[in-house]
Amino acid sequence: MTGAPQKPDVVDHIVVGAGTAGCIVAARLAERGASVILLEAGGPYRRVLDVPLLGLWAWLRRPDAYCWNQYTTPQAALDGRRVWFPGGRITGGSSAINAMIYTRGHPASYDRWGVPGWTFADLLPYHRRFEDFEGGESAYHGSGGPIAVSRARFSYPLADAFVRGSVEAGIEPVEDFNGPQSHGVGYYAVTQDRGMRSASGKTYLALGKRHPGFHHETGVQVTRILMDRGRVTGVECRNRAGTRTIRSASVVLCAGAVRTPQLLMLSGVGPADALQRMGIAVNVDQPGVGDSLQDQVRVPVAFHHEGQSLTRPDRLFFAGFDYVARRRGFLASNVCDVAAVATLSSGDIPDVRVAFRWRVFPETGLPLVDFEVATLSPVSRGRVSLRTADPDDAPDIDPGYLSEQADRDAVHLGVGLARRIAGTEAMRRAGIREEFAPGAMSIDDHLRLHTASAFHPVGTCRMGEDAASVVDTELRVRGVEGLRVIDASVIPGCVAANAQASVMAVAERGVDLLRS
Repeated sequence: MTGAPQKPDVVDHIVVGAGTAGCIVAARLAERGASVILLEAGGPYRRVLDVPLLGLWAWLRRPDAYCWNQYTTPQAALDGRRVWFPGGRITGGSSAINAMIYTRGHPASYDRWGVPGWTFADLLPYHRRFEDFEGGESAYHGSGGPIAVSRARFSYPLADAFVRGSVEAGIEPVEDFNGPQSHGVGYYAVTQDRGMRSASGKTYLALGKRHPGFHHETGVQVTRILMDRGRVTGVECRNRAGTRTIRSASVVLCAGAVRTPQLLMLSGVGPADALQRMGIAVNVDQPGVGDSLQDQVRVPVAFHHEGQSLTRPDRLFFAGFDYVARRRGFLASNVCDVAAVATLSSGDIPDVRVAFRWRVFPETGLPLVDFEVATLSPVSRGRVSLRTADPDDAPDIDPGYLSEQADRDAVHLGVGLARRIAGTEAMRRAGIREEFAPGAMSIDDHLRLHTASAFHPVGTCRMGEDAASVVDTELRVRGVEGLRVIDASVIPGCVAANAQASVMAVAERGVDLLRS
């Protein structure tokens, strides 16, 4: 009889966080023959997440089982309201629970980071490396990579009418948001493999498991990074069995834009005055840790709809047959299958997205659809800071939503665009009627009540050449040898898109830098 696999106490690399980036980093290192242990605070990937619409329903019904179910601090521009700010706490991280939208964003939104080696041209080969595009390889797409990318697998008359209405409103149609034109109106590409979610916690984990040096543990929370005279020596972690130390001269933090800076600060890397107030011994005085938090926001713009509901029981019944037979249709939907991406202010980089969502405000019981407005190029910034020195306590998360007038202006412009699209002949023929929200309420009042996170936080361990950056251009933490950060926290500012694709590209390039 064979016993349980021996848990290693010494490895070449420790990867903290089996999220979108962490699974990529660990698998690629193991692929090159290194011994790697990948530690995840949450549980294993769950098969219910494979079916796109069913998976979204499952985690939104029970967020504690899938994510860090956390809220921001009271937001001044939102009348002190706290905003829900979840993050994946499961193997695969946010790639296991997100809406699977695959869009890289405008190339100039990478170039404005101003970091040598991290332009869009630098990252495009890494985008292509992880991609398995159903349309095949091209200058813009990869083939044979671990992450399947397909065109939207659910089209329906209302969404088609939204495309026509957007064109009436002056938005150019686009076939592929990840091709030569990253803005316009069209159906999103999605990270799906024949209608099933393609997440790093499935694909890269399977790649890693082919190699004997790969070890993956769930339910393990890293509480501290261990250091000796400016060099990393391992991590302290715990699970239900107790506390344990794992030794390595290489630790890679992939815990995301909230948990990575929290763990650095708990380990004595952060703003010295704040750490001393918490009774934490300072290893490196680095005020930039946790600073520069940036996130996109979204707000509903809802309209009454006269027409057949997509969620009628008979439609749901036949949708199940369609999905089983062809892996297409309603159950392959991510709820926002189509969108208009536009530049409404000065400059070339898109600043507003209007996503057409077929379900909004379900608590009203009214037949409504949502022209959801999101900022793509926010200016407002905040920070993540420790609330206590206890690893079990969530840190304070203050994104500073809409604290800058430019962001409020962008949302106003987006609401105007949503109204123009809804008022077109194409949308009227499709059954779009009077506005429900904001309706008679002022836009500013509506923003204070309904602004929500778009779930794309970045920047809290910003990379750069300047001394204030937390990591250098090779993602090495300043002041600690052997410690790197490879996740969304190193991205200096939001790309004009959803964050998933850029995080995956950062992870692929980060592994190359680590190996070198």
